[in-house]
Amino acid sequence: PPSSPAPPGTPAPMAPRPSGFSSLPSRPPSTPTPTATGQPGSVAALLEERRAVPPSPAELRLREEGIRTTFIPDVSIPRPRMVLDLTDMTAFLMSPAPRGLIVQCCIERFKGLYPRFDVFLEEPRRFLMSARLRKKSKSVNFLVSMNEQDLARASLNYLGKIRAGFFSNDYVAYDKGENPATVDRDRASGLAARQEMAHIAFGASKTPPRSIRVILPAVRPDGSRVICRPFEEHESLIHRASEDPELIVLENKVPVLDPVTNQYRMDFHGRVTQPSVKNFQLIRARDPGADVLLQFGRTGKNNFTLDFSFPLCPFQAFAIAVAALHKKTA
Repeated sequence: PPSSPAPPGTPAPMAPRPSGFSSLPSRPPSTPTPTATGQPGSVAALLEERRAVPPSPAELRLREEGIRTTFIPDVSIPRPRMVLDLTDMTAFLMSPAPRGLIVQCCIERFKGLYPRFDVFLEEPRRFLMSARLRKKSKSVNFLVSMNEQDLARASLNYLGKIRAGFFSNDYVAYDKGENPATVDRDRASGLAARQEMAHIAFGASKTPPRSIRVILPAVRPDGSRVICRPFEEHESLIHRASEDPELIVLENKVPVLDPVTNQYRMDFHGRVTQPSVKNFQLIRARDPGADVLLQFGRTGKNNFTLDFSFPLCPFQAFAIAVAALHKKTA
């Protein structure tokens, strides 16, 4: 006899499914991936779409027992991201990093007669600076520019330089100011003299772990940096470091020797993936428990990560990394 019509609200019968397949209706191929709530393809829209699909008898039984049969991840949960003001790139590169924020960067190395290093902001990926060994120079100088193809000192993209000592055991990073020997400190032109931004010194040991000492001008409470514009040798960072409270001294964090593998280990929180004698972390001197202010390490044959925070600025952090990459000993 013909069957009577089903009462209103009764789910339509479903065709038998092959064994081994879920009884849940699959999402149509055209359904977009969940993004933000309230928009097409959002979590809310996906839930509405799922509600419009008649549940199977198996789903009804599970719901009666209080078991959810559909899992939709909450993709709308905000994730913390770096908030950096890049509208004035020069100001960003030469100013201290925002307090409480770790700036994550990556560096690419290009070997050759005149090696070049490019640094990028990781998220969002954006080119920041390039440093290349200066051509036809009697001393070792890396010119730093905001354009990897334009590293001329007269360029508007020029930021400064990193000069190596005679044995490449120490490096000094300068801004784009003039050589103090060419200006008069007693006149207005004295303000055009270059500033020392960082002094980087490496220990003489040829066996790891190598020691690193960095001297920086301090940052005042108002966010301005102490100016170090030496006209005489005794006014330089290296000669003022032992007695000047307006300077900051950093040193490398001592790694731990693993007695099983006989290798030095440090926790880079997943940011460094390959062992190298060039991997290091910097903390405030004479404070073993201090926070790491800069870490640098290898992730590939010519790829490295560079993470830093206040009071370092991007230019200073990059100068430290370039010095570490150029340094041959240890």
